[in-house]
Amino acid sequence: MGGARAKRKKQEDPSAAFARRLVERLNTREGKRKDVYVLDLRGKEWDRIRPGKSGFLTVRSRQDEGWPDRGRTTSDAAVAEEWVRTYYAPWLERRARIVEEGPNSDFTVAEAVDAYLQHLEKTLGTGHNTLTNRRSTFNVHVIPAFGQKPLLALTKAEVRTFLNDLKVVTRGTGDSTLVPAEHRTKDNVRSALLALWHHTYEDEPAPFAGIKLKKPETQLARRAAAEAGDIEGLVSRTSYTPDEILDLLAHAMLYDEDVLGRPNLACTYFPNTAAALALAIACAARNEEETFIRWKHIYPREGAILLIGTKTTSAPRWMPLQRSVRPWLRMLRAQQGGSPAPDTFVLQTRRGQPTTRSSKKTWGARIATVEKRAGLKLPHKATHILRATHMSLAKDRISDAALKEYVGHSTARGGATDIYMDLRPPFMPKKHRNYIRLPSPDEVRARAAALRAR
Repeated sequence: MGGARAKRKKQEDPSAAFARRLVERLNTREGKRKDVYVLDLRGKEWDRIRPGKSGFLTVRSRQDEGWPDRGRTTSDAAVAEEWVRTYYAPWLERRARIVEEGPNSDFTVAEAVDAYLQHLEKTLGTGHNTLTNRRSTFNVHVIPAFGQKPLLALTKAEVRTFLNDLKVVTRGTGDSTLVPAEHRTKDNVRSALLALWHHTYEDEPAPFAGIKLKKPETQLARRAAAEAGDIEGLVSRTSYTPDEILDLLAHAMLYDEDVLGRPNLACTYFPNTAAALALAIACAARNEEETFIRWKHIYPREGAILLIGTKTTSAPRWMPLQRSVRPWLRMLRAQQGGSPAPDTFVLQTRRGQPTTRSSKKTWGARIATVEKRAGLKLPHKATHILRATHMSLAKDRISDAALKEYVGHSTARGGATDIYMDLRPPFMPKKHRNYIRLPSPDEVRARAAALRAR
């Protein structure tokens, strides 16, 4: 009898034997609401596999987020045994092998990145944003720091220090300098590392999961302002006031004049910044959306403008043509010879390119420069604040439902109705053509002259 048992053990697969040993260590323990199953992993062997962890490991469902530290428990012996054989045995057996052979027996970070990017390219396509962003994140941040290090050797403390100390290159004045990375950049890198791990070791929890990043400076500043009772410090600016809009447009005119005074740029620069800014505020266009507007998209008789957006399914939409923007549109027409062709782009940044769509980066950089000159540049906001300004000025003048539809935050209609409505300008109440009140070009010129005279 004893010989048969010994023979069976000798022939038993090592993985099956490991799983059997774990099942033998199943035990029940009183939980908050019921008895739950735990693995008794006390002893030197298990301490080496799970250094720094307590001897008892609560058995949880692998399907729940945060496994093995969080998730559903069970008081059913059959379920607990299945979870141990299916989830815990492969995971702990791999950890045991790492202890015996060392982490160098597996992929380096660079090798894992290469395999992961190939997987994304195959499943998402070469032009997908996720692939582009992940490739950039790995090449710029992760591989220089950990490329030749085994992925299994990365520790939570090591990754936490790397994320908190992360720096990026900035070229604001032409010189390359290293500055602390923004919170969102660190968050993207953290997400990329976790995705890399889960692709490489699908059934094993990441050792650096659960890292909490340091609070961003803006959040720390708001907390300090709250403790000090500083009302101004607690208010987060998201839009411009009418007076600030006047100053912004005036500085845009002055900026155009200054650029035209430089012989090396005067022959190529298209001086339409103030008028284009007024249009962006009047139609709540996103940065890229404004670059798509052609003259055939503007319907003066119907009092409407069609925005050809790309961001969401609600992006292509009709906007009421504000009366206060018409003088600025006449200025833009005059700058383009008085009668631009229907396919000519309304927003131009270089002379002699009427049918070439302007770069959103070029237009965004121009806006940021004008905002800095006017002293109105807010952190992390350049072009989107113009859209927010539109919504701020409109929120008390038209209904929320109409405003959401106009700015593309929802699709009020649906199905076939939208298809027919998109073929021609829809009916819009006349009062909706006057809820954004912009200063006139003459008022802005007067303000620019006063600023110049200072």
